[in-house]
Amino acid sequence: MPSPKQPTSPDARHPYKVFISSTYIDNEDRRKIVQDAITMAGMVWHGMEIFAASTRPTVEECVRYVKEADVLVGIIAWRYGWEPEGQEISITEMEYDAAKERLMFQLDQPMGPDKDCDPLPDRWKKQDKLEKFKRR
Repeated sequence: MPSPKQPTSPDARHPYKVFISSTYIDNEDRRKIVQDAITMAGMVWHGMEIFAASTRPTVEECVRYVKEADVLVGIIAWRYGWEPEGQEISITEMEYDAAKERLMFQLDQPMGPDKDCDPLPDRWKKQDKLEKFKRR
């Protein structure tokens, strides 16, 4: 029986690369499910879990991985997430902006505000930013 053909990127020079983007604390289990599905489909996933120590700033490294990917799979829940010093938007939104192609998933109801929402005192400011991001 012939082996299944491995999915390749649009330019067919490398396996299809998928970057997984989300906040981490509230999506850890979901990220694992997506990673497993991508691997079982014969594609290669990238995400914060594989980042190694680097001399490059975190933002630069994330954007580089996103730009190298064929598609970004985004999971948007109830946290807006980390805003790097000097930046007005979260790293998740920066990844979204850098992506060539996107497949975005939005979740409906938070399970518990302590884990699923940004911490106080910035919670409500970040919720406003998150709602604007979701509308995009």
